[in-house]
Amino acid sequence: MLVYGIYASEGNKYGTLENKPVLGDVVTLHSVVGKYNKNAQLKDATLVKFTKGAAAEEITLAKAIELGKAQENVYTPDLYIVSGVITEIKDTHYGNVYITDGTNTFYVYGIYGENGTYFDNLSPIPLVGDTIKVVGIVGNYKGAEQMKNATLLAHTLSDAHKVAADAAALKLSETQLKDVGASIDLATAGANGSTITWELKAEYA
Repeated sequence: MLVYGIYASEGNKYGTLENKPVLGDVVTLHSVVGKYNKNAQLKDATLVKFTKGAAAEEITLAKAIELGKAQENVYTPDLYIVSGVITEIKDTHYGNVYITDGTNTFYVYGIYGENGTYFDNLSPIPLVGDTIKVVGIVGNYKGAEQMKNATLLAHTLSDAHKVAADAAALKLSETQLKDVGASIDLATAGANGSTITWELKAEYA
């Protein structure tokens, strides 16, 4: 269930709490229950207490598939961590993706940032070919093994993604373009490590 806003008993906002719950912790909340977009949720909840949850175990995709098969349309009570290369993105808003370790393929149903950011608002947004590490609960849905509502822990760009990101960052201001007599400092390396070379066309020489 979604909890829309958590406050301390003194009314302090969640982000200002020195000791706040993290992924995997068990919380006790006091709140009213409502519905938004046909989904039940708690709103403006007060944090009564929380206890530390067990640390998530990092497992292989083969193990994740094995765990999923054993759940029979339910999900594990514990969190698990998996890693893999994205082979397909089924939903670009929520981040429903397939990942692989080169042998096994596993479905991740929903990927969010650590602050709840939707997949398409992550920066940078993971693309096919990138390597990701996520944490979530494992189960199956209609016989298909998967991880549900995962949180992104790490993201490594593929070489193609690095080049594309660095190329997209190469922008000259309108002032630089209009001032033909100006001296312009051009980057020779991108933020992601790409080597940048420039060529002056003959008609502009």
